[in-house]
Amino acid sequence: MEGIPWLTKLRDEFINRPLLSNVIVGLILMGLEELMEVEFECPCNPTWNGVFSSTFFIIPAAMAFTLMLIIQKGTLEWSKKTVSCFVPAIVWLILLFFDGQYFACAMTTWKGRFVAVDKDDQMKWCKPNVTSELSMGDLWAITQKFYAFSQGTSWVLLICVCLILCVINGRCDQGVVIQAGENVAVQSPEAMALQRPEAVAV
Repeated sequence: MEGIPWLTKLRDEFINRPLLSNVIVGLILMGLEELMEVEFECPCNPTWNGVFSSTFFIIPAAMAFTLMLIIQKGTLEWSKKTVSCFVPAIVWLILLFFDGQYFACAMTTWKGRFVAVDKDDQMKWCKPNVTSELSMGDLWAITQKFYAFSQGTSWVLLICVCLILCVINGRCDQGVVIQAGENVAVQSPEAMALQRPEAVAV
């Protein structure tokens, strides 16, 4: 029973401060991406590469969006809440695109083995098993372009998230100021006098 007020207070903080909830969920997603990166193994099969990699992009992003909808249920306007709920999902996409190997796996069109470029290098690619029209060096150059495009996409998404957060915070602050102004404007001089009986007595 002692934990209920604490959980209630924490939930109220999440509801009243959308930015805080977005940051916490984003940190959780970062930890999840690190765990998944250790276990990720591209099938290096043109038939399955896209499908396999897409699950890593879509499923966690959808779960993060749904979680934010639950946390912010009944708060803010529907439009603001929807935009705010998209932030963790976009953060997840930023993490995957910045890593690069998920997108590179999805775009690979040759068969091979998913191995590290060097023993001390974290970059992995589908090293071809058999010779093809292109040399191994050409295929590695193509993979590098996939990595570069993926990381460039992550920076574009990061800028979008920053703009969204600025809009959300600006509107929320503006809403608080307007609401406070309305409360002051509604009070008439007579009502203010009633709220201060000591002034009337003097």
